[in-house]
Amino acid sequence: MKNLHLILLIGIFIIPNHIFSQTRVALKSDNKVTRISTPKLNAVENEFTILLEMGFNHSISKNKLAKIVVEEIESISLVYSRYKLNNEFNQAQLNANRLEKLYANIPGLSSNKNIKWYWIEQTGCNSPEDCNNLFHGFVITLKKIDEIREAEISFLDYYTNLYEVADVSTSGMDSIIRIKRLPFIKICDTILERKINMRNKMARIFGFNKEIKKKVNKKLKRINKEFAETSLNLIINTAGKFQSPNLLVESEENKNIIQLLNNEIRISPARYFGKKILTKATVTIKLDQKEVDITLMQTPILPDSQQFNLDKFLYVTNNRVKCEFVDTSKRVLGRQNYKTTDVVLRAFERNSHWENCLIATDVTGSMYPYLAQFKVWHKKHLELNKGNHDFVFFNDGDNKPDHTKITGAVGGNYYVKTSNQDVLFETLNKSMKNGSGGDGPENNIEAVIEGLKMNNKVKAVIMIADNYATPRDLQLLSQVKLPIRLIVCGAFSGINTAYLEMIRKNKGSIHTMEDDLYNLFELKENDSFILDGINYYIKDGKIRTS
Repeated sequence: MKNLHLILLIGIFIIPNHIFSQTRVALKSDNKVTRISTPKLNAVENEFTILLEMGFNHSISKNKLAKIVVEEIESISLVYSRYKLNNEFNQAQLNANRLEKLYANIPGLSSNKNIKWYWIEQTGCNSPEDCNNLFHGFVITLKKIDEIREAEISFLDYYTNLYEVADVSTSGMDSIIRIKRLPFIKICDTILERKINMRNKMARIFGFNKEIKKKVNKKLKRINKEFAETSLNLIINTAGKFQSPNLLVESEENKNIIQLLNNEIRISPARYFGKKILTKATVTIKLDQKEVDITLMQTPILPDSQQFNLDKFLYVTNNRVKCEFVDTSKRVLGRQNYKTTDVVLRAFERNSHWENCLIATDVTGSMYPYLAQFKVWHKKHLELNKGNHDFVFFNDGDNKPDHTKITGAVGGNYYVKTSNQDVLFETLNKSMKNGSGGDGPENNIEAVIEGLKMNNKVKAVIMIADNYATPRDLQLLSQVKLPIRLIVCGAFSGINTAYLEMIRKNKGSIHTMEDDLYNLFELKENDSFILDGINYYIKDGKIRTS
């Protein structure tokens, strides 16, 4: 595959929500976007690159959309020109319109957070004629299927190690990302560091306490009974004393005031890289009934006639490139937050009495951290005589196109009964390799029904599922005669009420980071309950949030 040749000026940023406030579509705040400026983009279409071309200053074309599968997209670049025909033209709005149409024409695109996004601004044209010769539109880069599958397994291994040892070195992440195409991104940004320059100091008055203020007040009134306020343009010398820039023209009163200040006030002189320097100072003196207020407006006098800049004088600034690895499949981003997602481990630990259950587990792309916890738990507990040995993994159709999925017959379900770790994890890996989901909904209930057919002696179903992926087949729930113990993954801002309704109808239980709720089915109209600090209530027969 030929590479796209770019002359790049790159910065990482999050698109502000206000840019898209007038449209129904926005790149979500947890999607990082790389913004690129280049004179001209040379885009070449091949088996891994799809060009959706649009006319200059026009909206998106719909050509070639039919052959795009969301799960196979590596990146999407929106390419446009900086040049505009008139000042009223709104490029941000046009870009938003193009994105909206792209989302509308590619189902599942808006919910896929593993896609890398680029905004490429071409600067090499200054007229409509010149710009018409440049490419405008979307460049969609596809993944290689084998690399996708290997990347998913590598990604799962990464998380498994993370939960087992509580830390994983990132020293090799650059090569892993490049070769394995994991849904990590390495975000590097040039940041401006600003630190106080400890070697530079402004002049300052110190030790000017209440007693000294009273003393100066009295002495100023002796110099001039009518004294109320004055301002003097002085120099603070390197000895920390006030002096007049032209003593010969100073009045006797001002000379006496300067001498009084030097006798009663202690001053630390300014310093430049540790060396004492002179300071121009406008000294304002105000008397009240008993005390005196003195303020300095000062400008240090720098050596070699350098111009004084307050910010540069007080602070040392430098540019530093800061990088971090971010898992784009997690709704809580960053390695440091991984423990906030350990809901699977917590649920199993709190409910160690669960035995002889079918464990139905979502293995689609959003579930890596939770599958890792599944592996960690079963490495420790699978081979015990008492425990759970029936498993079904579901991937929502083995990458079947979404529009061909039929409720109850989606496929992509992998059952195994085993007490052997290797057999269990091989089945897990196989289910991941053969499919990674598609549109948002998953085939949870279909998988449970198939698993129960394989062993009718299990006592209950443990379901490990993505909070944000509502089952596509809830109408089949009545066929599940055993209680479902639902471990909800990724519920950082509340439980999907579709899952709450499912558990209520099934007479099962729901398990979150902090709570286990076993009696949801007993609740009646106007009853309320709390899960992970969020209030829910039943109104008109439906579960709602406060």
